[in-house]
Amino acid sequence: MRRDQLEEAEKRFQYALELHKQAQSVLWQANDLQSLGVLYMRQYQLEKAEKSFQDALKLHKQAQDVLGQANDLRNLGGLYMHQAQLGEAEKSFQDALELHKQAHDVIGQANDLWNLGKLYMRRDQLEEAEKSFQDALELHKQAQDVLGQANDLRYLGELYMRQDQPEEAKKSLQNALELHEQAQSVLGQANDLQVLGKLYMHQDQLEEAEKSFHDALELHKQAQDVLGQAYDLQHLGELYMHQDQLEEAEKSFHDALELHKQAQSVLGQAKDLQNLGKLYMRQNRLEEAEKSFQDALELHKQAQSVLGQAKDLQHLGRLYMCQDQPQDAEKSFEDALELYKQVHDVIGQANNLQNLGRLYMRQDQLEKAEKNFQDALELHKQAQNVLGQANDLRYLGEFLQNALELHGQVQSVLGQANDLQVLGKLYMHQDQLEEAEKSFQDALELHKQAQDVIGQADDLHNIGKLYMHQDQLEEAEKSFQDALELHRQAQSVLRQANDLQVLGDLYMHQDQLEEAEKSFQDALKLHKQAQDVLGQANDLQKLGDLYMHQDQLEEAEKSFQDALELHKQAKSALGQANDLRDLGELYMHQGQLEEAEKSFQDALELHKQAQDVVGQANDLQVLGELYMCQDQLEEAEKSFQDALKLHMQAQDVLGQAFDHQYLGRLYMRSDQNNQAETSLNTALALFKQTNSQTDETFELLSQLGIQT
Repeated sequence: MRRDQLEEAEKRFQYALELHKQAQSVLWQANDLQSLGVLYMRQYQLEKAEKSFQDALKLHKQAQDVLGQANDLRNLGGLYMHQAQLGEAEKSFQDALELHKQAHDVIGQANDLWNLGKLYMRRDQLEEAEKSFQDALELHKQAQDVLGQANDLRYLGELYMRQDQPEEAKKSLQNALELHEQAQSVLGQANDLQVLGKLYMHQDQLEEAEKSFHDALELHKQAQDVLGQAYDLQHLGELYMHQDQLEEAEKSFHDALELHKQAQSVLGQAKDLQNLGKLYMRQNRLEEAEKSFQDALELHKQAQSVLGQAKDLQHLGRLYMCQDQPQDAEKSFEDALELYKQVHDVIGQANNLQNLGRLYMRQDQLEKAEKNFQDALELHKQAQNVLGQANDLRYLGEFLQNALELHGQVQSVLGQANDLQVLGKLYMHQDQLEEAEKSFQDALELHKQAQDVIGQADDLHNIGKLYMHQDQLEEAEKSFQDALELHRQAQSVLRQANDLQVLGDLYMHQDQLEEAEKSFQDALKLHKQAQDVLGQANDLQKLGDLYMHQDQLEEAEKSFQDALELHKQAKSALGQANDLRDLGELYMHQGQLEEAEKSFQDALELHKQAQDVVGQANDLQVLGELYMCQDQLEEAEKSFQDALKLHMQAQDVLGQAFDHQYLGRLYMRSDQNNQAETSLNTALALFKQTNSQTDETFELLSQLGIQT
């Protein structure tokens, strides 16, 4: 609708509202306010929209119209989503869902679930999103709503794209396209083709992507959907940028911008301007780029899009770095960082910290640079962003080499030693073990030269961990004992405790259980003395594992419970999750299967909260074992398959090997011998890849009568 049409519509709704007030019709006033709220949303007058929806909700309550209230709440949820107030949005959608259930409105429930799915996608809660879309799909099927089903499938396609499941994504989008064709929805087909184009872009199938966007553009024209055409052109521009066809890209972005203006889409215009800014940056047209980013920023503010503003500021920061305006760059990155925090965008925060690190490196502010790269690395790990981590490590490596050179220039032995220590840890992280050992040994020599006892002890501790990683256990023990001696000499209670903890791990590995128990108990005393709650919790967790190994189940349970309490006190979701999984395994061992299942499920929730993929996979694996014990073979198979997907995602080869081995056992139990053979042979190959024991797999294959 054009601006003049929107203004006319507003006048009519206001006039209707006045007449309904005169007639004292509460219900009709509520409906007028609801329509006004929708209109204000279209015009980005968000305060007026919220007030209209809230007033409508009050009147629908007064008129005891459950369905009206449900729709008001759904509209409020949409408004809060737009303002990135995701907590309020979720509550509104959940409340709407309850009321639609109360009103027995199946389509209303389906639409609420669809909205919740979109919200969970925004939050990166992809499992919850998938469940919401699948539940919406079931209800739309129940209501025989073909269009609803098609839209659910389109969003499932987008979700699978996000999860890097291209086959599932393509299948969902093709199914959506078929249903939209069946319903003769030209607009639906156009939108499906647009998303398919994005999928092909993601897979680098650029010809197919271009065809999909052009087909979508034709259908959007046929449906007279100006906004749809604008987005097709925007995506075509992005595709041409990717192919270095910058003239075609610029034309597409300008055409998209004109149509977004015609459709009064503030967000669409902002994105076009952002794209034009990036294009001008590529062409070194920096003044035009700055103007485009600034204009985009204004529009994102107008539309109250926090994420959009954050991206504009990030691009401006990079532009100011190119123009050698470090103060402006720093301010832009800092402002962007705050906005990314506001919308809980972890990858956005990490990328901004990386940008700040690069800026500080240029200015020789090395401490600040290191802190930002380390913080970025932590967040990229949390978000499981491998490319981001790789870049952080590269920049950290460059930073440390620069720092090392500068400390050499000013003849700071201690500075060089500390740089080498951090470089060693970096090489350890990258599995460059020879380089790591050389860095730690060089650091040790320099720390001796500087007479820094704690520095030497820390080097020895790191060398010990490296030897443990290489299974050089004698050398590891000597390093840890030497580190312990030096930490005693320096009277560092906390560091002694940490040395004793890793010595306990080493003794456990060597099956020297008395020595292990003594080390963990001594570590626990020192962690208490140092008031390190997390350290104590980890000592107790390790003691619990040791007692389990010795079949001292009462002592094990007490240790795990005490560890759980301390991990709660330290607010360590990951620690609690591991304690709960340990407790689950103990309950399984004791035949307390209900308690075991509850512990495993609670652990799974916390591992999700901590975004620990391997932790989730291991929880699902033990849940599968539990279901096998209970003869719930379907549930067991699902758990093992889910565990396998996550172990693959985390590139955990040994975890995958065990998943295949468990699946082999399960298929043997259900007389599916061909599948059992396939799973066990896959497990065998993966165990060999990791140089792990394969006796149990051989045994299972021999039970099937298979020669390996």
